[in-house]
Amino acid sequence: MGNTISGGKVISDNYMAIRQFNNGDACKNTLSVTGGEIYGAKRAIQIHLKNDAAYLTISGGKVEAGEAGYALCLFPENATHISVTGGEFVGEVYSGTNGFISGGTFDAEPYEGYAAEGYQFVQTANGKYGVEEKAEELFDLSGANVKIDSSLTMFFYISKANLESGVDYYATITKDNVGEEATVVTVPMSEWESYNNSLYRVAFDDIMAYMMNDGLKVQIFKADGTAVSNVWTDSISKYALRIYANQNDAYKTALVDMLNYGAACQTFFGYDANNLANKEL
Repeated sequence: MGNTISGGKVISDNYMAIRQFNNGDACKNTLSVTGGEIYGAKRAIQIHLKNDAAYLTISGGKVEAGEAGYALCLFPENATHISVTGGEFVGEVYSGTNGFISGGTFDAEPYEGYAAEGYQFVQTANGKYGVEEKAEELFDLSGANVKIDSSLTMFFYISKANLESGVDYYATITKDNVGEEATVVTVPMSEWESYNNSLYRVAFDDIMAYMMNDGLKVQIFKADGTAVSNVWTDSISKYALRIYANQNDAYKTALVDMLNYGAACQTFFGYDANNLANKEL
C-alpha cells in the first residue's frame, strides 16, 4: 500500500499528525511526502518500520511539530528504507538508525549521524541547518626528487595508499614562466610510473638550467575533476636547498655547483636575472 502527500495540510492540534505502523510482511507499506504541510502538536510524523516491506521518503513539503515536539520520530530497523532528500522541518528529529538525510532544512540541528554517507549538516545564515556534501579530505604528495641529465627532470611521488582501487586519476603540473603564461601539463594515470610497491611517481622534464627557480605546482584529481590532493609547490632550487643539510660533502658540492650553474645561465640568457638560483647559498 502506498501513500503520497503532495499538497494540502494534515493538522493535529492534539498529539500526532501521522502515525504509520507496519509489523507484517503481507504488503509493501510506503509513505512519500513531496509537498504540503504536516503539523502535529507533539509529533508531526511518527513511523514504525518493522520489516523490509515498509518505506518512508520525504523530498519536499513542510513538517512541523509544536513546542518541544518532534517533526520526525522514527523507529526503523532498516535504514535503507528511509530517505530524506528535501523539505522543511520545524522541531526535533529522532531516529533509531543513522545515515538517511541528504537534503532539507531544519530549525534544530539533527544528530550528525543522521546525515547520509558523504553529507554533513551546516548552519546557514538564518540560523537554520542545511545539508551539504562533505569536501573530500585532501592528502599531501609524498615528496619530490630531481634527475640531472642534459636537462633537468623533477619527479613527484604519490602514495598508492591515498588512492581508491579501481578509480582513475590524473595529475596537473603547472610551471611558472617568467614573462609568459604558465605551462600546464596533464599527466593521466596511465603515464605514471609505479616506482615501488607503495608509490607512483610523475615526471616533469625538459627543465633548462636557467629555469631552476621556476615554480612547479602539482595536484592530483579524480577522472571527474575532483581534487584529491593538496597542491605541492616546488622548484629545482627549492629542492636543492631543502635537501642540502642532510648530504655528504661531495653531494653538497654538487648541489652548490648546480645552483651556481643555473644562476650563470640565468645571467647569460637574461632570464629572471634579479632572482638567481644561488641567491640563498
